[in-house]
Amino acid sequence: MQSFDGAQGSENPRFERLIAFDIYDGPITGVVFERGTLEPLLFRLESWDESQKQRAFSLSPLEKRVVDAQLAELTQLLQPRWPEWWLQLTEDVESRQKVHRVIVAITESAREVASLVLADDLMSGVEKHLRLSAPDARAEFNLLRHRSEVGQEVSDAPFEAWVRFLEGG
Repeated sequence: MQSFDGAQGSENPRFERLIAFDIYDGPITGVVFERGTLEPLLFRLESWDESQKQRAFSLSPLEKRVVDAQLAELTQLLQPRWPEWWLQLTEDVESRQKVHRVIVAITESAREVASLVLADDLMSGVEKHLRLSAPDARAEFNLLRHRSEVGQEVSDAPFEAWVRFLEGG
């Protein structure tokens, strides 16, 4: 499989591992690791259908060395549950603060969004995949991802607009 750094290719990405930082009826943000290479990508929920089953996620390459170092810190606090690890908050305030610092360090290492995927479940497979290499695609993506409120989980754009965008229309 080709990397997410802007290389062209039509093969849908497959992921070997996932760590979810935020959850609402499934992962909202976190890291997925490409099958075979374990290259880390930050995923972020952009939209979902009415039933919240089908979801559009953006994917941003992460600095592997940062992710590796931060996961080493995290595994000193929490027992990993691979292949799909959903972080659970602990009662201990100090541990929660450490987990928060890990999440911030990882997300701050993210580069520009490289692609968009449509999936019911990232670990089960991606239905549609679009690389955001063309300037017009990036501009449309930025319009679609607008959120009118701080902390809003999904964009203002209707899910159908995301699907059309992913289908190239």
